[in-house]
Amino acid sequence: MNIDKQVYLVWKENLDKIREELRGIAASTVKEFLSIGNDLNNFYSCTRDISDMSSSLISSISETQTSMENSDLGNLLNRMNSCMKESETGFKSAIIMLALINNSIESIYKPIEQFRKIVKKLRIFSVSTKIENAHLNDKEISFIAISHDVDNLATLVQSSFTGILSSAELLKGSVKLAHERVLYLETEQNANLKVILDKIRAAMLLLSQKNSSTSDKAHKISAGIQLISTNMGEVVASMQFHDITRQQIEHVEEALNTISDKLTGENTDEMRLVKETGVVCDIQIAQLTNAREKFYFAVNSIIDNIAGISDNTVNLCEDVKILAGIENETSESYFSQIEQEVSAMI
Repeated sequence: MNIDKQVYLVWKENLDKIREELRGIAASTVKEFLSIGNDLNNFYSCTRDISDMSSSLISSISETQTSMENSDLGNLLNRMNSCMKESETGFKSAIIMLALINNSIESIYKPIEQFRKIVKKLRIFSVSTKIENAHLNDKEISFIAISHDVDNLATLVQSSFTGILSSAELLKGSVKLAHERVLYLETEQNANLKVILDKIRAAMLLLSQKNSSTSDKAHKISAGIQLISTNMGEVVASMQFHDITRQQIEHVEEALNTISDKLTGENTDEMRLVKETGVVCDIQIAQLTNAREKFYFAVNSIIDNIAGISDNTVNLCEDVKILAGIENETSESYFSQIEQEVSAMI
């Protein structure tokens, strides 16, 4: 059987086009899946942290009301105290730094006075040179040129230190304003501290009063987080199918590339080449069909599990709101008030 070489070229062209499309499909999804995977990994880490905190909350609720109140309130106040100490250290460091800058500015005035004397001496030297040149009745311009050069040098030096003094005064004014601002912020923060601590105490008292009704809700939250973790695990497992699909596509591409190369050479056994081309294409069709079905299944699984995560997260948020003392969407808990006070202080 003799087959026109043009037929081989058409086959090769079609195979190469398919290879390019497969390469494009694989490449176009890599970036998106990596981004999704990174976001899911971050979300999974947050879920794990929330799960740990939920377990800690359940353990705390199991203790007596007095023990919980003392422990949680003490830890919270300790953290607040630590933050205030860091803030106080920051204020002190800022004041010290501003003082050092101010001292550095003050230290330049003495050298500037020396420059003033230098300028004065240069002026005197310039005038003396002119007078001496007049006494000598020297018509040469050498002494006159020296006199002008000295006078220009004096002018340059005077202009330079005048600019330095002007900049120093501006910087000194800025340092003064910054110092006043730091003192104001420190005073304002100290004034707000008592209000914030009162809010914290009120919130902890409210939490203590609700202790008897929070145990079941805390266990429900834990169960919700476990569902989210399960959904996340299934999503991560499904995400791995993208890599499997990519490998299958690469395998198909390599197989098509191999047969494409053969279509360009001199072939003595045309029947064998035709059969081989048909077999390879049939196998790769089956490969792609299998990859497509598994990929669709994995994507649908991801969509379903993400929907489950969304629903469980909404339910979890509602449970957390109830646990924090929020009765409806318009009411405001003490914890929200604390957040507002802290934000105002910052």
